[in-house]
Amino acid sequence: MAADGARLPQLREARAARPQLRDEPKAYPGMRINCVDPGYTATDLNGHQGTQTVAEGAAIIVRMAQLGADGPTGRYVDARGTVPW
Repeated sequence: MAADGARLPQLREARAARPQLRDEPKAYPGMRINCVDPGYTATDLNGHQGTQTVAEGAAIIVRMAQLGADGPTGRYVDARGTVPW
């Protein structure tokens, strides 16, 4: 990943989502509601400067989309696991 500055906009948005991420899962107990960070992925948006491929970035998104009813909810996750708020 690039210097911290490359992640700051996403981190600010994720922090702004905290109240919803905390409250929404309670309102919809049958759903798994999580925030997923795909990481700094090489795309057109960043001029292909990301440090990982689209497939690598998509892996955590796909994994979280396939969670069963007993999976985690109300979390912020990346490829390494749960990200502390």
